[in-house]
Amino acid sequence: MAGAPASILIVGSGVFGLGTARALAQRPYFSNTSITVVDDCAGQFPPEDAASVDSSRIVRADYSDPYYAALAAEAQEEWRKQGDDELGGQGRYSESGFVLCANETPKDFKLKKSGMDYTRDSWKNVEAIAESTGLPMDKIKRLENTKALQEFLRTDGYPGDWGYLNGNSGWADAGEGMKWLYKQAKATGRIQFVNGKVTELVTEGDRVIGAKLSDSEVLKADVVMVAAGAWSGSLVDLRGR
Repeated sequence: MAGAPASILIVGSGVFGLGTARALAQRPYFSNTSITVVDDCAGQFPPEDAASVDSSRIVRADYSDPYYAALAAEAQEEWRKQGDDELGGQGRYSESGFVLCANETPKDFKLKKSGMDYTRDSWKNVEAIAESTGLPMDKIKRLENTKALQEFLRTDGYPGDWGYLNGNSGWADAGEGMKWLYKQAKATGRIQFVNGKVTELVTEGDRVIGAKLSDSEVLKADVVMVAAGAWSGSLVDLRGR
């Protein structure tokens, strides 16, 4: 396809669908592209049954993969913005800290990476991120043994053998975050929202050219993106993937 497509249809208005629609609407390259988002939501966007709509989600860079951790840290920069019209404002993000801990690796463990490997690699990654980005290093504290974990967590139970606190991690009010995202997407004036249940994708040869709704209406587009979450399997054969 030469140049930007004339039309893009996004099936699903969860975080991936709405986020993609907003990003496309903001990019000059797609300034002449019509963008449509369709979802079965009784006229309420985003739909309440979307996996991305909930009371809370942990927001952290505590991952063992350094590239994934760096991506998460970049996202956290947006969550930390606390203006009323910014992502983390009005209680949408709280930086309460996060504890990651694990048991010692059994001697007969045969997989590539144990829980302890994951935890220690995550600690190394968040320390490196804090050092390179200027985040407070003193908010990252190792909890070197079971007793230290128990004292910090105020529990008599067994939380693990080693862990750490990352005070630079927090949690998001996912439902309110999605409302903010919808408001931002709608404010672009570039996105058409359609309330309808997609029952199947419409194909022409080896190309998907649209989506058929339960009332038999067909929405066509040059590019069709499926962001239907748990319902994706009803539209795309995901067996073996």
